[in-house]
Formats: sequence, structure tokens, C-alpha cells
Amino acid sequence: MVQLATDYQHRPLIAEELWAGQITRAVRLLGPLDDEAMYEQVVAITGLNEEQVMRAAAWRETHRHPFGPTPA
Repeated sequence: MVQLATDYQHRPLIAEELWAGQITRAVRLLGPLDDEAMYEQVVAITGLNEEQVMRAAAWRETHRHPFGPTPA
């Protein structure tokens, strides 16, 4: 675990990855909503603009980390 933490401390920050994390936390906080309401609320909570949301979603897709709650 210490090695994992050390590795993450020394890797470059990627804006899209950070935005994706913000979106994931917002989606988990909001719970189930229809797509339009979810988008509006995520933008309001995160302060991200449409381009940032789209870039974060593209990053997530290429890294196979879905948004939303982790399946139980």
C-alpha cells in the first residue's frame, strides 16, 4: 500500500482524470436522476463546463472506469 501511495504521488496530474473524479463523486452524492437533471446537477456541483465534462467522460471511457456507484 505504501508503494502504491508513493507511485501516485510522483505521477503527473491529468486534468481529465481529476475532472472524472469530481464527476464520480457528484454522481454518487446525487443518486438516481434522469440524464438531463443529472447533467445539470453535476455541472452545478463540480463547476465544470460542458467541454470539461465531455473530456472527462472520454478519459473515463478510454480507461474503463465507469461513472457512478461501484457495483456491489
